[in-house]
Amino acid sequence: MKTVIVKCADWRSSIDIDNTIFDDYCAEACTQVIEKKFKDDRCNVSAFMQCVVLGKNKKPNKKIYIYNTYKVLINAAQHKKAEVLRQIFLKDTKVDLALEPMKG
Repeated sequence: MKTVIVKCADWRSSIDIDNTIFDDYCAEACTQVIEKKFKDDRCNVSAFMQCVVLGKNKKPNKKIYIYNTYKVLINAAQHKKAEVLRQIFLKDTKVDLALEPMKG
């Protein structure tokens, strides 16, 4: 098991993920956290999510993973929310999140 801290917009959350089951356990952490956030209450999202894995000493590793929130929302079956985010980001930046990779 790995403990992953997920940050997005104005919130952060930690979750324990079995890293032996998932190819990209940080992507799964983002998906599970956002599912829980939307189930529990409304939450703000930004175009990107940040993940940091806690080491054995419970301190964050130096490596930070960045995920495309549009793709995370699609993975979490939040298609309408993903499209709203995509359209807003496209209007503001002329960058289509659907064409960008899941992980950067």
